[in-house]
Amino acid sequence: MSLKRNMDNYVFVPTLVRPKSCGTLRLRGTSIFDIPLIDPNFLGNPVDRQAFLELVSDTFRFVETSQFSQYAYVNPRPIPGCKYCDTGPVYKCTQYLKCLIMQTGISLYHPVASCKMGDPSRPDTVVDPRLRVKGVKHLRVVDSSIYPTIINANTNAAAMLAGEKGAILISQDNP
Repeated sequence: MSLKRNMDNYVFVPTLVRPKSCGTLRLRGTSIFDIPLIDPNFLGNPVDRQAFLELVSDTFRFVETSQFSQYAYVNPRPIPGCKYCDTGPVYKCTQYLKCLIMQTGISLYHPVASCKMGDPSRPDTVVDPRLRVKGVKHLRVVDSSIYPTIINANTNAAAMLAGEKGAILISQDNP
């Protein structure tokens, strides 16, 4: 989507901040040199796929039909590998929007919950409320992976909070 004058660009980044899809992180083997098996499972949940399709459609609709259209337009050429519908506006072209999502969709690289913190008696937690890894002495996880659900914002501040809390807990346990 480009500006009509000065060759400037607008970039819209539609984002699902509370996805329902959940990926996995598994060990490949017992060696510390084995690379873990990571499957982010982006848009794996049909609810996420539909919500993201509607979000992208709404973004195109905004550019094509609002007052903003006097400043920007949808590129008249579709992205490579995808094709616009023969009739109607881009925001109504579901086949193009699905193709666009598959070709250009990316993560914002803020995964959480791979080392979920919580009640140590629960089987789905990795660390206890003091950030200690269950069943492993002298090991803690102190980053945003401890949060049991995704944070509704950039994870930087939450990661710093985990670090601060971890430092306090470590100093309390090692006076």
